[in-house]
Amino acid sequence: MTFCNSTFYLGTSSPEENLSVDCTFRGSMAKVDVQTGAILWQTLTLPDNFGKTREYAGAAIWGSSPAIDIRRNLVYVATGNLYSAPTNVIQCQELENNQNVPTHPDECIEPRNHENSVLAFDISHGNIKMG
Repeated sequence: MTFCNSTFYLGTSSPEENLSVDCTFRGSMAKVDVQTGAILWQTLTLPDNFGKTREYAGAAIWGSSPAIDIRRNLVYVATGNLYSAPTNVIQCQELENNQNVPTHPDECIEPRNHENSVLAFDISHGNIKMG
């Protein structure tokens, strides 16, 4: 958690990783008002899993404190691995494994999947600006 200009910036994590395929947690970054406790914005690091297991789960925020860049109006964090992924993503990755040529960009990774990433969020609104 990082304090800056009367707000806390904090990332979420979960112990669900050890639960194998029964995970639903998705990482997120939030800006919280210090005085009221109100969440001013919260941005998830994975697509919606609709509370279902065997879908996207994980991509927790790693590290102790988000880095704040006042000049650029950004907050930086890193995310961790997936705890689980949808069947179509797993099948896609199985097809790409053991190929002799690199696959770039990785066609299995959906645009809103920000696992194992360094992200930059807009301080004012929480939009992902880099990642």
